[in-house]
Amino acid sequence: MKIFKTLRKHLIGEVTLFSAYDQLISPCNDCRHCWQQTECPMADQMQTLYSKINEYDNVIIVSTLYFSELSGPLLSMCSRFQYFWTARQFRNIELITKHKKGVLIIAGAGDGDTISAERSADILFHHLKTDCIGKVFSLKTAVTPASKDWRALAQAKELAENLNDHYLATAPLTDD
Repeated sequence: MKIFKTLRKHLIGEVTLFSAYDQLISPCNDCRHCWQQTECPMADQMQTLYSKINEYDNVIIVSTLYFSELSGPLLSMCSRFQYFWTARQFRNIELITKHKKGVLIIAGAGDGDTISAERSADILFHHLKTDCIGKVFSLKTAVTPASKDWRALAQAKELAENLNDHYLATAPLTDD
């Protein structure tokens, strides 16, 4: 998505892309193993995200809009964040300790609203200890492609600069 590429182009530091479409990740099946145990028994690529989430400074959720909601693959992958909630709820363990800043980017061709998608993203940000600092919407992309939505592209650049400010303010000092 051009809007994410614009944001990414302006970010400083390392950027890790974790795509719900490209990863082989099963949705949570409510096995409740994590209610008592310290791991999710589903051995897939979600384990990588679990192990790295505390290293990230920022979280950017990017989704197409389908029937006024985040994409199915994204929601399916994010159902696995239940692992963090159950640790806190049932085992009194806080697995995510680092607070982050976040951005939501949504693009969609139809004329639906973004209320449900925003609500879902806000819940995800909350459970990932992420303060959403901005949202970019490129709607009716069947008429105006996201790559030509100059307002959304400018917002993405501005949000990248805000994320950079946060990154620089929290980065450890070095002697270099």
